Amino acid sequence: MDKDSIIRRQTTGDTWLTAAEMSSFRLSEWVVDPGLNQLRQADAVIQLEPRTMEVLCVLAQRPQKTVSRDTLMETVWSGRVVVDEVISRAVVQLRQALGDDPKAPRILQTVRGRGYRLIATPLPIESPSVSALTETIPLPPIDAVLPPKRRHWMAVAATLVLTLLAGVSWFQVSNSGAARVNSIAVLPLANLTGDPTQQIVVDGLSEALITSLARAPDLKVIARGSVYALRPDIDPIEAGRRLGVEAIVQGSVRQADERLRVAVRVVHTRDARVLWSDEYAGPVSADDMQIEQALVAGVLTGIDADEAVRRMAAAGDAALDPFAHRLYLEGQHLLNRRTPESVTLAVERFQQAINADPDDARLHAALAQAHLLRSYWSNSSAGEVVPLARAAANRAIELDSTVAGAHAVLGSIAYQYDWNWSDAEHLFRRALRLEPNDAAAHLQFANMLQWAGRFGEAREEYRRARELDPLSMIIYASSAAPDMLSGRYQEAENILRGVLELDPTFAFANNNLALLKTLSGDLENGISLYEDAQKRFGRDSSYASLGYAYGMAGRTKEARDVLSSLKYEAAQRPVSAYMLALVHLGLNEREAALAQLNAAVSAHDDYLIWARVDPRLHRVRQEPEFQKILRTVGLGEEAPRLAKSDAAQKVSGL
Repeated sequence: MDKDSIIRRQTTGDTWLTAAEMSSFRLSEWVVDPGLNQLRQADAVIQLEPRTMEVLCVLAQRPQKTVSRDTLMETVWSGRVVVDEVISRAVVQLRQALGDDPKAPRILQTVRGRGYRLIATPLPIESPSVSALTETIPLPPIDAVLPPKRRHWMAVAATLVLTLLAGVSWFQVSNSGAARVNSIAVLPLANLTGDPTQQIVVDGLSEALITSLARAPDLKVIARGSVYALRPDIDPIEAGRRLGVEAIVQGSVRQADERLRVAVRVVHTRDARVLWSDEYAGPVSADDMQIEQALVAGVLTGIDADEAVRRMAAAGDAALDPFAHRLYLEGQHLLNRRTPESVTLAVERFQQAINADPDDARLHAALAQAHLLRSYWSNSSAGEVVPLARAAANRAIELDSTVAGAHAVLGSIAYQYDWNWSDAEHLFRRALRLEPNDAAAHLQFANMLQWAGRFGEAREEYRRARELDPLSMIIYASSAAPDMLSGRYQEAENILRGVLELDPTFAFANNNLALLKTLSGDLENGISLYEDAQKRFGRDSSYASLGYAYGMAGRTKEARDVLSSLKYEAAQRPVSAYMLALVHLGLNEREAALAQLNAAVSAHDDYLIWARVDPRLHRVRQEPEFQKILRTVGLGEEAPRLAKSDAAQKVSGL
């Protein structure tokens, strides 16, 4: 049966059924009963106002399509003129009932200026594919009552862990289907509490599962970015195909009648077989980490991991202060949003967490990462934030030398700001030895290797990063760089075209395709792509690349216009001297270019790490002055190059 036909088979054209005329259907993890105006899941029943149910039913009759506010007014309110707040109130009630976050919707999406769209697909109750994935788990009654909401509802009883250690299951459905798997993805847990403010904690549980499982050796764990790009209720077989894993973890957190339930299961992606499924239900009386540890233990049971792997994955969080842990989760949630405001707030949360628990290394490592990101996502200068990031990372290592993230931060600082490439490689290799499933660390290491001219090794690191985070656009697009910089233009173009097929609006890939065309000699297309990118995405560092292309194409006036514009901006704000040098090189002004490159050295310009492999510098590459610049940046021919075997030997004792 066509998935879209669940409701549309009953109506065509502009004919709309009322709630009373529609049969029950499944939406995400809920059963929708229009006749009773109810949402149901296990023992949780939410009663909707009739108009609110009517709004849901109208949206469900046109899944994946935008329904205007005028249509809702005509259909639900029979054409009566009502104020916009009435429709908005119904939508807010729906979101609260479904546990849907308007900032990151998975069920109901607002289309600005147009209306609303149901992005989750309504399915028939009788659908075998759904029932197999959402079978109700019979549970014994629970008499637990939650404490007031101001307390941590996720503070799970210490007795839960003791029960698990004693070998007694929660409400275990089955682990008889346990099967050894070598790759897994943790999908975001669904927040069914009806309280959007708890999304931070629900996301924290998902991320804790990913982080803990990633510690297990020989288990490939997909990175957060790729799993968060999927719907939580995605078919396991489809998830396996898209992510390249053998199993997925699905689950939900819900609160009903002042009782808490956290349900998690491991599903095989080959045949949608449930390998393990548990559900916690009971009083709230301890802290967040204990449920995380219990979930990790259960998941590893489901994939038939041996005891040593279970101990390694579960290690690391037992002593974390509960209040600090909550702040840590909030900080990670903010950091992952990658906006100037959220990164700044993340720094505040991590600092507050450190104030509560100053001896926890993980908190200092998170603060180091947040400080380093401020140089990219805020107006903070590298000179301001790098010392802070370095201090936080070093403090983390003083407290616990096995915290991988701190070593990765120091690796980035070592080559980007200290120009010490040998130290950077040591640090990246150690970080990856400690946490081999860290896609971001593989990406950062690949970047370092390509700027050092070690393209073969860079390709391998990009390949590994893509395995761990297959839906990451930045990793996919970045993987074209070694081919582009080494003259394998067709291979690089194939990668970039693949990225743009998935996301035509991705500025990074558009600009890199323009650079590729410029480097390959197709200046007309390169200029056209750069000009289009400037119109679509605004001016950025690629503006100087456009000036370079103008100069190489003999369009001197346009190149000088770019140069004048950049120099005017330099009087108002910092402008990269490296970028100014590129425009001079396009105009074949070698002395001016070398002067700008020397200015870049004095300013410790971030872009100087490109100098060894950037083909656009060919006009000055043989100049003694340029070779001196390379040596200063640590990229001269005699610069230390750490062989793989040497690195492995040195790191093995760490």
